[in-house]
Amino acid sequence: MPSRPRLRDAGAWRHLGFALLFLTGCAGAPETVRPPATSVSRDGVLHYQLPEGWFDATSDAQAAGHAVWLLSNDYAMSITVDEVRLDRRARADIGEDDLLRLSELVMSLVAADRSAQVTTRPAVRELNDADYCTFSLVTESGEKLLVAVMDTGERAYTVTFFCTSEDRAPGLIPVEEAFLGALRW
Repeated sequence: MPSRPRLRDAGAWRHLGFALLFLTGCAGAPETVRPPATSVSRDGVLHYQLPEGWFDATSDAQAAGHAVWLLSNDYAMSITVDEVRLDRRARADIGEDDLLRLSELVMSLVAADRSAQVTTRPAVRELNDADYCTFSLVTESGEKLLVAVMDTGERAYTVTFFCTSEDRAPGLIPVEEAFLGALRW
């Protein structure tokens, strides 16, 4: 019967131990799934998550008028969050629970400002126990806007999802749902 080689000296055992440690170290640790990082709007009220393939430009000087400003990595789409500034009288006229009425007002202002045509009238949606009123517009140059109006109780906001061309707009819908679904205040 052939004899098996033996590792007799301590040096051989040490080399074998280092080799095993090296090989197990190369296997890597199991991946841990981290929840997406949460960012806070300029005004400190809203907490949001950055969609995959987007970057946060909120701290940029050009974003000074927005509570949040996000851009897709290819610059073809953006998300802006802006406070709808209402004085006490306007708040009382609209009513705290009349999101549809506020959305109609916002829609007419956005359509006039951007020379846009309304493609979907305001409708109330519920997402994660929060009500949003959404509508969409298209500009003369074919840019698509999806707008959500929300009321935190203290403040009202518009969340505008902008796309440079109407043919890219279907990619904006999942981003809209994910962003609004993760938005907290």
